[in-house]
Amino acid sequence: MYTPYLQQRSLALRRGRLPLLILALVLVLAVLLVAHPLPGPTTASAPAITLLDLGKLPLSFAPNVGHAPGTPMSTLVIPTPPPPPPGPNLAGSYKSASQHTLAPGEVLTYTIRLHNSGTAGAVADVTDQVPAEVNYVIGSATEGGVYDPATRTLSWISVTVPVTADVPLSFVVTATAVVTPTVVTNTATITTDGDSFDRHAWVLLVPERPPDSDPIPPVVHSLTIDEQDVLTSPAVTLHISATDNISVTMMYLREWQLATTPWPHWEIVRSSGWVPYQADYPWTLGPESGTRFVGVWVADDAHNTSWLDRRSLDFASLLLPEETVDKGGMVPHLVYYEAGVDVSAVLTPTIGDADLYVWYPGNFFLPDQKSTLPGTATDAVNFTTPRAGPYLFLVYGYEASTYNLSITPGGGPRAGGMAGAQVGGTGRLQMASAKLDELTSEPVLTWSGLDPMGDSANAPAGPPAAPGSFTIYLPMIIK
Repeated sequence: MYTPYLQQRSLALRRGRLPLLILALVLVLAVLLVAHPLPGPTTASAPAITLLDLGKLPLSFAPNVGHAPGTPMSTLVIPTPPPPPPGPNLAGSYKSASQHTLAPGEVLTYTIRLHNSGTAGAVADVTDQVPAEVNYVIGSATEGGVYDPATRTLSWISVTVPVTADVPLSFVVTATAVVTPTVVTNTATITTDGDSFDRHAWVLLVPERPPDSDPIPPVVHSLTIDEQDVLTSPAVTLHISATDNISVTMMYLREWQLATTPWPHWEIVRSSGWVPYQADYPWTLGPESGTRFVGVWVADDAHNTSWLDRRSLDFASLLLPEETVDKGGMVPHLVYYEAGVDVSAVLTPTIGDADLYVWYPGNFFLPDQKSTLPGTATDAVNFTTPRAGPYLFLVYGYEASTYNLSITPGGGPRAGGMAGAQVGGTGRLQMASAKLDELTSEPVLTWSGLDPMGDSANAPAGPPAAPGSFTIYLPMIIK
């Protein structure tokens, strides 16, 4: 995982390509060189250390050769403006209920799902006071939750949430009898890394269960973008697997892109609004090259709505011809590969000067195999993947440039090592989850968060009621 940002591993630059830092940085450099001595050159032409000019974004110094695959690079990062140090991000955590209405004699499960979108593991304390209108089922708390009957409070202490992980904490309640429908609010307080925030779930207690009512929300099992991770056209097909106790009828799609200015962050490209549910849905990605995430919420006729989690997210990378990058700009591409895949990436500038860099999972810089010629020289990187996971291909604009980029093979959950695997159902779910399981601290992602869940807008409101309908929709998840 990343150390504090002044010691982060980051982008290695060519020899002589950037001006020297101001004199004040020399002392910082000397200290870092003592703490992190650089390996000696392996060839007579090994480049010297190249320093970063303060006007650039997160670039660094480091020699380009003399490092075996997997060797971490010692760097100096001078971001403008400085980001917070890498750390946990549990903002994407949420509270949900297994159904939105509860009648006497029925049981309901509350779930607090801790999701870590950050770049360091989290340790969280969680408390949840059980509302007076429901009764806790003794012994039902999972993950070591302890119930105090005097205060009607459940507590989970020092829950570990690894990077990119979801950790569910759940417990069961039963309803007390009510004379009129009553809205019950249940609140969980999550404390981690010196921060504390609340997540809520609302349930409607009813005197009796109305005939033919449907209180159970649908579940998204997987979402995948097209047939591979490398995309050369924005026109794609989203493959969505979701189920419900009756039927899934509506869905709401949202796309994020990884923007790199003024610093890396996730931004919403567009949302679909509520549309009829389709297992295979045509979608047009935004018009710029780079990494994209797409997420989906689904709903049924009773307006029960699913929640956004890792199973309902996927990423892919769009590569368009004659793309442009500003001077000092970056265009990141994430591609998932199994281990042992032969990969070739070629960057061909047609105007200006753009460079190509590659990191593999765990944030290690791959050996520099590209041309050292200035101007419109072609950069080519060829390697065999040492481990499974998302690989980061980063285009950097040394000058404002126009370029073409190719990455082969296309990677993704149903390409390469997926050829013999099951495409639908459980197979798709397992492979889609594996993509995010391996997503660790690549350089640009450290600033933005590893997925957009930690910085996304609240879940959309439920689908609109049909004309003449008197259905009352109660949102189950509010961040």
